[in-house]
Amino acid sequence: MCQRKGSLLWFAPLEKFRRRTPESNEKPYLFNKHVIEHRFCTNCGMHPFAIGVNPKGEKMAAINIRSIENIDLDKVPVTHYDGRHKN
Repeated sequence: MCQRKGSLLWFAPLEKFRRRTPESNEKPYLFNKHVIEHRFCTNCGMHPFAIGVNPKGEKMAAINIRSIENIDLDKVPVTHYDGRHKN
């Protein structure tokens, strides 16, 4: 994910993930290798979350916590990841 987009992702098991808006308000898109289903708001184009599978084969939600209202981002632990350079 490009750093210019500014996503701050929090990963959770898909069975723990709950939408607060109808799924009909979302559009899916598959980038690159087509293994992660990115979801976009049909109203504003925001990218609130994506659905994929972790290395153990478990379905996961990658939630862009910047899209959550009333969250104090200063209290969220962050692990920085440089997606430009392969380690």
